[in-house]
Amino acid sequence: EPVKRNLGKMDSEAARAMMTKSLQDIEMESDARFMAEKKKKKEEKERQRRDALKGMTQVEPFVIGGKWGLRMNGRIAVPPIYRTIERPIGYYCVMQASYGCWGVMAVDGRVEIEPRYEKVVLNEDGTAELTVFKGKVITKRLGD
Repeated sequence: EPVKRNLGKMDSEAARAMMTKSLQDIEMESDARFMAEKKKKKEEKERQRRDALKGMTQVEPFVIGGKWGLRMNGRIAVPPIYRTIERPIGYYCVMQASYGCWGVMAVDGRVEIEPRYEKVVLNEDGTAELTVFKGKVITKRLGD
C-alpha cells in the first residue's frame, strides 16, 4: 500500500508506468506462489487419504433401523444413512441413497460418484459401469 500511495508522487508518466508494472508482476508472483502452495497441500491431503484407505481392510456394511452404513473392525466408519450398501470391492462400494438412485463411495465415506444412476456395477479393475437409463452405460475409472 505505501508503494501505491507514492505512485501519484512520481515525476513522470514513464516512472509511474514502471512502478505499476512492477506492482502487477509482484501480485502475479504472489498469486502463483499461493496457488502452488494450495495445490501442494491438496496433494498431501489426498496422499494421506490414500494411505488411510490402505489401512481400511475389514470394512463391512451393517443395518440399523432399515438404514445402511459401514463398520470397520466393529466401529462405525460411515453412519447408517443409506437405503442400501453393497459389500466393498477394493476401496469402493455401491450405495443407494433413495429408490433407483445408485452411486459409489469410498470405504472412508467420501462419495466418489453421486447417487443418481439406475444401476452401478463395480469391476475388479477399478472401474464402475453406470447405467444412466436403460441401454445407456457409462464406464468411469475410480480414484481419478
